[in-house]
Amino acid sequence: AVTSAAFLLLRPAPAPAPVVRFQVNLPSNQRLDEQFEENAPFAMSPDGQRVVYVAFDSASAERRLFVRTVDQLDGVPLQGTVDPIAPFFSPDGRWIGFFSDKDEALFKIPVTGGPAIKLADHVFPGFAGGTWGDDGYIVYTTDSAWLARVPGAGGTPERLFETDTLVGLWPSFLPGSGAVLFEACNRPCQQRSLSLLDLATRSITVLVPGATRGWYGGKNTLIYATPDGAIYAVPFDARHHALTGSPVPVLDNVLVVGGNNVRLVTSAAGSMMYLGGVSGNERQLVDVDRSGHASAVIDARAGYRLPRWSPTRDRVALVMNDGSGQAQVNVYDIGSKTLTQLTSIGSNSRPSWSPDGRMLVFLSERIDTTGLYWMPADGSAPAEPVARGNAVTGGTTFWTRDGRWIIYDGEFGDAQQDEDVYAIATDSSRAVRAVVSTPATEESGAVSPDGRWIAYVASGGTYGQGQVFIRSFLSEGGRWQISTSAGLSPLWASNTELLYLNPDDATLTSARLELGARVRVLERTPLFSWNAYVPGNQSTPVYDVSRDGQHILALRRTEQGRLVPVVVLNWFDEVRRLIAAQGAAAP
Repeated sequence: AVTSAAFLLLRPAPAPAPVVRFQVNLPSNQRLDEQFEENAPFAMSPDGQRVVYVAFDSASAERRLFVRTVDQLDGVPLQGTVDPIAPFFSPDGRWIGFFSDKDEALFKIPVTGGPAIKLADHVFPGFAGGTWGDDGYIVYTTDSAWLARVPGAGGTPERLFETDTLVGLWPSFLPGSGAVLFEACNRPCQQRSLSLLDLATRSITVLVPGATRGWYGGKNTLIYATPDGAIYAVPFDARHHALTGSPVPVLDNVLVVGGNNVRLVTSAAGSMMYLGGVSGNERQLVDVDRSGHASAVIDARAGYRLPRWSPTRDRVALVMNDGSGQAQVNVYDIGSKTLTQLTSIGSNSRPSWSPDGRMLVFLSERIDTTGLYWMPADGSAPAEPVARGNAVTGGTTFWTRDGRWIIYDGEFGDAQQDEDVYAIATDSSRAVRAVVSTPATEESGAVSPDGRWIAYVASGGTYGQGQVFIRSFLSEGGRWQISTSAGLSPLWASNTELLYLNPDDATLTSARLELGARVRVLERTPLFSWNAYVPGNQSTPVYDVSRDGQHILALRRTEQGRLVPVVVLNWFDEVRRLIAAQGAAAP
């Protein structure tokens, strides 16, 4: 007995499990789905042995869920999933939860395949994210941007907080399911934070101001992300919900989508999966011709967003974060190679030029209200309100070629849940007219140069992630669908040619139109691959087209081509070693 005890006491401690990194390469017929905002298009099982991912399968021309073990080369498709997004696993790894962009609903499906079972309607496809707790409940974001929970076995959803001003995104359970980490902000969401919701008391605690996502890293460690794609870890008292040390950087240059959502997921086993590249300082503004040849407009790479040509193509309006992390409208003068910050109050984005190039209109989110403002493009006078109030919620701004109307997206009335397209007169009346208003979500309104037609994106319901339509502008008439499988970011290249992004085959597509009492698409032609550029979204065009239709203003990403996820096994062990090495207090 003494000998055995001595052996146990004196034998060396087992070596920590090695940290292993490898890429998840998809077959040539699959392309990883990359939506604009919602949670990552992949997840890891709690034991770290399986991954599920959303990919467009060119063989079937469908978007599907695929499951593969870490020792397999190919994923197995799960049938019965309709436009799936943002998958996540049940705690026992037997089920996969996911959201349907088409149905705006929450589903679950067995990991081995089978029929998908609907659990809840009225989810928020643009910001979809779910987490499945040990208690069997799923917490997710509703279409009103609240957090709700529903039993994983099915039942009635329950709202988790009672204020209409708080937005809750990207939930993630702590062990025991008594609390949820989530990104919180108060409308109009100028300041975000990683917060914690105690499900017993329904109290909310801000943990890390400015952080966007959070995960429990095991053994009293909290991991969180910042909008620039950096990942930090900090000692954390999981029982008392309090930070107990200083943050330590553990990873950087993780893909950020939509300005605040990093493409990273973790598993309870301590592994992690992420997409690298395309952090906020790695975009290049380029001028692309119709054959796909690109030349730099600005040599320096930075966090550029939503670029817009001036009418004479001598300047570019674009959005960048200032020193405090707020979005601001900037103007780049191509001739003098100078970049000037135009706005400074609140958070400002979605710029659009007046037809004469003298003014810019933009969306401004301020402490007191959100609204449309305009100001001289040379900064010679302060911004003035054009339309203010909760009805102006964001999306596109578009100034018609005749200067009479500004197009924007909004929600009017307490009962309205989805955005519609409106026009506001630029004369002194500031009259507002509904342009496109249906039970679906309509955004990205763009009026043809002759002012006769408006193109827009309808999403949700039967339209899935988005379809491009056109209809008469400010007059009665029908509507016609221009895209086929999917379409985003429509812009007019001429009175009879509409450009849009096809997210299914990742191309910029030209639609030649015959316009009259009825509309016909004469030809759809892919111009060039969009894989190298910032992807499109339903909300507003992510590129611009010159008035002659020959130049595309786009944001080129660092990596060229396909996105390849990286898996890191035993990552939590590495995170804790980094904390200990930097003396942040041992968790």
